[in-house]
Amino acid sequence: MEVVATLCRMARENPPRLKIAVRDQLIAQFQRHLRRDYAIVTLTRELLRMGSELCRIAPLRAYDAMQLSCALKAQARATAAGIPAPLFICADANLLQIAAAQGLAVDNPNAHP
Repeated sequence: MEVVATLCRMARENPPRLKIAVRDQLIAQFQRHLRRDYAIVTLTRELLRMGSELCRIAPLRAYDAMQLSCALKAQARATAAGIPAPLFICADANLLQIAAAQGLAVDNPNAHP
């Protein structure tokens, strides 16, 4: 959802950084990748508790805590299955630092102009 929200915000800026048609193409491309390449984690009470605990130890917004909780769950599943852990991608430097401290491999898309 953050990808779509960012693309929409870019199209609404004055002046717009994206044309509406380009925004829609990028959203469609992201949705294709989402179906094919992303690990989907179902929101559970366990993840809500995990997100709450992350807020206790780090300065996180609620949605960021849930995003991080889901990434940690996906990492645990990957480790248990013996497959490579997912890469946590985010443009928020604070969230990246917290994710890395939790043991996630991280990357900032803004580091790749």
